[in-house]
Amino acid sequence: MEYDEYAELIRAALCDLRTAALLVDTNTKPTTPAPRPRQFAFSPHVLWPAIVANRVYWHHVRCPFGSFPLPSGVLDVSVSVEIMKDCGHQPRLVLRALRRIQAATAWCMARRQGRLRAAAQIMQAQQRHAEVLDAEATMRRLAG
Repeated sequence: MEYDEYAELIRAALCDLRTAALLVDTNTKPTTPAPRPRQFAFSPHVLWPAIVANRVYWHHVRCPFGSFPLPSGVLDVSVSVEIMKDCGHQPRLVLRALRRIQAATAWCMARRQGRLRAAAQIMQAQQRHAEVLDAEATMRRLAG
C-alpha cells in the first residue's frame, strides 16, 4: 500500500468518528447529561476531542497549532494529512492512530447507547405521571 492509501484509511475512520461524535452530542428526550469527555491521542500531537477553555468540541481535533474540524467528506484531508505527518509516515504509528480513531468511534457509540438507555429509564419511571397527565387532558377536552 502507498502512503496515500494509508491517509485515505485515516480519513475514512475520521469521517466515521465525526458521525459518531454527532450522535454523542445530540440531545435525547428526556434530556440526559452529555458524557464526560475522554481524550484520545491519535498521534503524539493530535488529540480528540478538542478541549479549549474547559469547553468540549466533539467535532474537532486539537493540534499544536490550533483546532481542526473532523473531516466531513472526501475532499477534506487536512486532519488525516496532519496525523500522517505526525506519525512520520511510519506504518506502525499510522496503524496505531487508526486503531485509536476506531476506539474513539466505539467509545462514542457506547456513550450514545448509554444516554438512550438512561432516557428510556427516565421515561419508564415517569410513565405513571404521564398517564395521569393524559387523563387530565382527556377530561379537559370532554368538559370543554
